[in-house]
Amino acid sequence: MRKIILIQGRKNAGKSNYINEKFDELKTNHTIIDIINKGDWNTVIYILENNSNEIIILNSGSDSHEIINGFGEIINKYPAHIIYTAIRPKSENPRLYKWMIDALNITTEDNVEVIDLEKPEA
Repeated sequence: MRKIILIQGRKNAGKSNYINEKFDELKTNHTIIDIINKGDWNTVIYILENNSNEIIILNSGSDSHEIINGFGEIINKYPAHIIYTAIRPKSENPRLYKWMIDALNITTEDNVEVIDLEKPEA
């Protein structure tokens, strides 16, 4: 069973900020296995391992089919126990949402949590 945390929000809602802050929090007590697209705040992917040998992936990229496909390849390469990923809301961009859900290959055994970064309208 995987734990999948969907960091949901429209463009500029703070998804990449959330992912990068979570990495800063985790890197102090986890082993860094790899960093893909290092230096690109909007597409960086962090792969970490905890003391129980569980793989944790943090993905900041969700803005195009190409970026999402690249993330899907990383998921296949590193069988993660925990995945944090940025995702666009279905109501804002149904295609990007579907592509990300497809890349995650979510099953009934996965535990999926949504963190909604949408800011309420004033």
